[in-house]
Amino acid sequence: MRSVIGSVGSFLLIFLVIPPWLYAQGMEERQVFGGEETVLRFGLDSTSNWWILTQPYERYMRLYVNGYKSAEAEYIMRPVFSPDGLHWGTVTYFQNTVSVLLDGQTLELAYTVAYDLQFADDGLTASVVGYIGGQQELVRFRFADGEWKQKETVPLPQTFEGSIVQDRSLTRFLCRVSEGNQFSVLMGDRTFGPFDQIQHLRWWQDSLPLFAGRNGDWWAVYLGSEPLLSSIDTVFSIQLNRDRNVAVIFYKRYQLSYIAKLAPDGQLQQTQGWDKVEDVKLHPSATAYGALVQWRNQHYFLLDGTRYPVRRQHTKLQMLYDGSGYYCLECRQLCDLMVNGERLSLQLRASSQLQSFLFLPQSQMFAYVYGPNFYVHSLKSRQTVLSYQYDRFSSIVYNWYAQSVEVLAKRGNLLYLLRYSLVP
Repeated sequence: MRSVIGSVGSFLLIFLVIPPWLYAQGMEERQVFGGEETVLRFGLDSTSNWWILTQPYERYMRLYVNGYKSAEAEYIMRPVFSPDGLHWGTVTYFQNTVSVLLDGQTLELAYTVAYDLQFADDGLTASVVGYIGGQQELVRFRFADGEWKQKETVPLPQTFEGSIVQDRSLTRFLCRVSEGNQFSVLMGDRTFGPFDQIQHLRWWQDSLPLFAGRNGDWWAVYLGSEPLLSSIDTVFSIQLNRDRNVAVIFYKRYQLSYIAKLAPDGQLQQTQGWDKVEDVKLHPSATAYGALVQWRNQHYFLLDGTRYPVRRQHTKLQMLYDGSGYYCLECRQLCDLMVNGERLSLQLRASSQLQSFLFLPQSQMFAYVYGPNFYVHSLKSRQTVLSYQYDRFSSIVYNWYAQSVEVLAKRGNLLYLLRYSLVP
């Protein structure tokens, strides 16, 4: 049996018992792990993939992906999924052997350390950075005829530091290299610099480096060799969308915080200075950014430069899954939704037990974890379906393939996939 919460009075007020046939039309709860090993970490993505890292024995780990069960290893990194969700990979360490595990296929590497596993946009090329004897190399793999094969190895400069930034096809890369006490950006045969320090290296439209560079006391933001912003105290972040043709820069100058947006045509748009910027988000598939800001003791929701008043008590900003905007919860005694500047009534009681949440604008559904339960609430019908009680939950995701809201839930050492379908 399951319970449904009605909308009479306070949101968490009336509980009704409903029969199993109605439960089958709502919340699906399916066990995906039987508890035979100790669960360490778990999660799922938005393309029907779930994963679990377990401890089968002391000092050993094992990975489960969508029912696949790996061999034990001394250490296994959290898995990475390709953008289309059709491929996955991780790095494993076992008895002095480092391997890449791609779709369950093991490829041993001649390195002491491997890290930074990535997939190209088409999901058919993967890469890692390998390290041995003071030398770092970029190793690329290609999927063809149903299997993964090592494609090529590219030595990285001896003066390479930090992380490499690859283009979307994983055929070219940017990196930071040291030159004595200074640093430059390396792009093929070209260098940009030198600088006393370099941060937030990005690849703008896969053609030019976008980064923050400091000489002396001041930072500047550069697109290639051209400064876009100068005389900056601190650059907090540079975010790019998936197409790498929109960038949002969050920085501080003369005690005020600013946000600047670099548009596809190269035009730079800057906001006014703010007393405080609490959160800046750029959706991977969107061209508009969202932020929460403060000016003269007033709090605002900022949507691509347009501001809307928001209550002082609010959650961090979240992105709408379809890229149509941003939202947060405003809470006093009750919580409401602020979506792209519009306030929607939830009548949800504010509590520290309110954990992750997700709003679906087209279906007007609000999914959230509150205490030991997972809930899905319809803003149209004012009805809410809830799950059994659990100890711990993953983040809530929208599954693009299944058109459902999903979360992994742990009870004891058992794991369940909770799914609420948005398709009638």
